[in-house]
Amino acid sequence: MEYALINQMALAGGTDKSENGHNYTGIYYRYFGPIRHRQLKFLEIGIYTGASVKMWESYFPNAELHFIDVTDQYLTYRSNRSKYHFFDQSNEQKLQEFAMEIGVKFDIIIDDGGHGNDQIIKSFEALFPFLNENGGIYVIEDLHTAYWDCYGGTAIVNNNRTGYIITDPGTLPGSSINFLKDLVDEVNFVGANTGFGSSKHVTPELRQNMSEYARHIESLHFYNSICFITKKP
Repeated sequence: MEYALINQMALAGGTDKSENGHNYTGIYYRYFGPIRHRQLKFLEIGIYTGASVKMWESYFPNAELHFIDVTDQYLTYRSNRSKYHFFDQSNEQKLQEFAMEIGVKFDIIIDDGGHGNDQIIKSFEALFPFLNENGGIYVIEDLHTAYWDCYGGTAIVNNNRTGYIITDPGTLPGSSINFLKDLVDEVNFVGANTGFGSSKHVTPELRQNMSEYARHIESLHFYNSICFITKKP
């Protein structure tokens, strides 16, 4: 029932998040269903026509909604409820200034912006400190662009046997997928904080110098073209 609800709202809004597009709604309801009526702070990067604005306004009736885009050139849905902000998401300083102006950390951040690999990485680095450390959710959509050279990812060429082959199996060092793979390592390299097994392999100095990601990322969940990152204290 929860999937049908969010999917219908996506269809009504005309966003490609619905079953007629990427079908991200088939995943979103699992994370957002239990919290949709809370008074959340919500941010999505990427407005375009405003289709997803309609969807999220319907789905989160009590949330404070913020949306960022580089331009309002294609905007057709003007909202009296949601707040629009227009600047380049790859401007890390501007992102941080914006988040500080809001004043309260976001419960949900979704990156559905320009999809350039550098944009995705810079936005995450700038905004992760402003994600609620008590279960905040950071979502990155359309990660297939990590394999497209026109977005700064790895080129894919035709192959007679498989249909396609990634020209660089490890993907480009600067791709969003490689960045997220590095986060998987950061979350796991120290081990569970129980004192069992890992203490002799990880020095006290290394533990003390753990990155913010290693300390505060609770989980990374990957699905087709989308990743959910949750935050802990």
